[in-house]
Amino acid sequence: MDRLKILIGSWLGRGIASYTTIDTAEYIVELNVSYNGFNPCLFYEEKSWYIKNGQRDLPLFWESGFFIDKGNSNIELVNSQRSGRLEVLHGRLTQYDDSINIKLDSDVISNDIVANKSSREFIVRNDSLIYELKMATGKVSQMETHLKAELRRIS
Repeated sequence: MDRLKILIGSWLGRGIASYTTIDTAEYIVELNVSYNGFNPCLFYEEKSWYIKNGQRDLPLFWESGFFIDKGNSNIELVNSQRSGRLEVLHGRLTQYDDSINIKLDSDVISNDIVANKSSREFIVRNDSLIYELKMATGKVSQMETHLKAELRRIS
């Protein structure tokens, strides 16, 4: 659990949403991660907004969930999204001298008629967090980057 605690705090950054089937869009993303001090998991909430004229515009995305430490560097990510989509991913946390890397692949995607597979990667080094989400759909069978963002810790 201690290695996951590097995620705790408020993060703010910008990203790019792209995919074969959508128009590319730049967005602002806010990530808040907290720990209740007891369970081997962290709660998170992620929100994003389109950027228009360099400023925050209409809401784009909203999800919340848990990073769960399953022991032996095994991590589970469980989330729900404002669209009603539910997702469970499993993977591993690798710790380096000055950073952690979490790579996760979906086991369950529910209540989504489009996506059938996803992966997420988080790289945290000091006060920087790089995030990438890849997915495959019924129309695009190969994993393709959908979201990529870089955030800075703000508290």
